Amino acid sequence: MKKMTIKMTRRYQSMIHKLAVRACADGTLLCFRKVNKTEGKIESLTQLCVRMLSTAVIGVTLFLAAGSPTEAYPVRPIKVVVGFAPGGSIDGAMRLIASRAEKYLGQPIIIENMPGAGGTVSFVRVSSSPPDGYTLVVTTVTLFRNALMQDVQYDPFRDFTYVAGLSNVSLAVITKGTSPWKTLAELIEFGKADAGKFTYGITGSLGSSGHLIMSEIALRESVNWLPVPYRGSPDTSRALLSGDIHAAADTTSAIAGQVDAGELRILATVGSRRSPRWPTAPTLKELGYDISIDSPWGLAGPAGLPKIAVQTLESAFQKALQDPDLVALLTKGDQDVRYQSAVDYEASSRSFFGTERALLARHGLLKR
Repeated sequence: MKKMTIKMTRRYQSMIHKLAVRACADGTLLCFRKVNKTEGKIESLTQLCVRMLSTAVIGVTLFLAAGSPTEAYPVRPIKVVVGFAPGGSIDGAMRLIASRAEKYLGQPIIIENMPGAGGTVSFVRVSSSPPDGYTLVVTTVTLFRNALMQDVQYDPFRDFTYVAGLSNVSLAVITKGTSPWKTLAELIEFGKADAGKFTYGITGSLGSSGHLIMSEIALRESVNWLPVPYRGSPDTSRALLSGDIHAAADTTSAIAGQVDAGELRILATVGSRRSPRWPTAPTLKELGYDISIDSPWGLAGPAGLPKIAVQTLESAFQKALQDPDLVALLTKGDQDVRYQSAVDYEASSRSFFGTERALLARHGLLKR
């Protein structure tokens, strides 16, 4: 780097000297003489210009050689804030993906869990962090829903730089493995007969994907079912197994083990296509419900991230998601690989924001 800097400096000095001499010869500059008190000699204006410009070039070149903030990235560990407790489906998937992306970044990725208010705490924290590329946040559908349902201290687009779309969380309508309902139609018939007492569990708060799924079904069937929120998927599953609730809507990755063990039963999945892990489980659309609620998620940083940081992160995570072993692990956990570039991820998020606004309005959940 030093050798290159010296060569650049000498080359620019030579160019400036030639230009100044040529300008003087053409009469463009007046070549009057000036006393240089510092060195006690007389020099022409041309010589003075050459000396001053050469000094400036050396200073600028040395500054560039010292390294600007965006010249190299990353040079230290990167923190990714997850707005949910450890052990959840997104937390686990993010850790798997990060472990692969580290190889291409040359720096470790540190996962920091910051649960609270459906991810709002993590979004606010990162939106106000320095835009240097070293603090990122996992962006889920709650980034948009929270902003539509309540007053939050961030704007989902103005306050963030989108980095990459990564994956999608699949959801399902489930019941206890020993329940008498083998199909969604049987569960709905039971719910209609006892609508005032029919309860279902959701992970998170009202307005979560699980809540919206069951609300869409109830709206279609013109029944009034009671949602019961739980802090996490383990709590929802325990309530279902103990008989405290009749059904639930939750992420398939969170209930995978219990479904495989026969403790829980999937009545329908909610995505646009069947789950590769449970291909016999129908989608809601196949059952005649025009409901397809996906939960894509990815990464973002504070507004104003350097271009080099975005491009480097994009490349690293794209390569990570091409790892066959990682794809197999995500598929086993029933999470799709849905890589999107920064530009595509922001564009799809803006489209999703509009769709969510209509969905929440239909159920009276938009903030006033």
